[in-house]
Amino acid sequence: NGQFAYSVVSVREHFLREFEKPLQAEIDVTPTWEGSNMTVDYNVAFDVPTADNIRVGVFLMENELISPQSVGNENVFDYHHEHVLRKRVVGGVHSTSEGQIKGALNIPLESNWLMENCEIVVFVYDDEYKVEDQQIIASKKVKLFEE
Repeated sequence: NGQFAYSVVSVREHFLREFEKPLQAEIDVTPTWEGSNMTVDYNVAFDVPTADNIRVGVFLMENELISPQSVGNENVFDYHHEHVLRKRVVGGVHSTSEGQIKGALNIPLESNWLMENCEIVVFVYDDEYKVEDQQIIASKKVKLFEE
């Protein structure tokens, strides 16, 4: 029927296996923003050329959000949310034959997002496989403001 079903255990085991693998690339990320637009410049340097179907995904996450949340049968009006996905942008397909890829992705910003509570998470992954089999090659998290 086109839907995917995963158990919590299988997803957890998948991520644990991925985290045990050595990094195949190093990511440099520079986010800048002006007004209601953010630009995320990235440079990914590969230890060895890995594939011709590499994609870079950028996720804007917001932390420290206080808002209502249902927890079981209880409504918590001052629930503390972390890692709230605000925006996801995925770039085009790259080849790693040159040993690195560079690019920039634009993220439109909403006025109600608190940028001082936001972070960028960048994933580099092989897009050759079906969604459930895609391999994460490298990732990096960057806070927009240091504490």
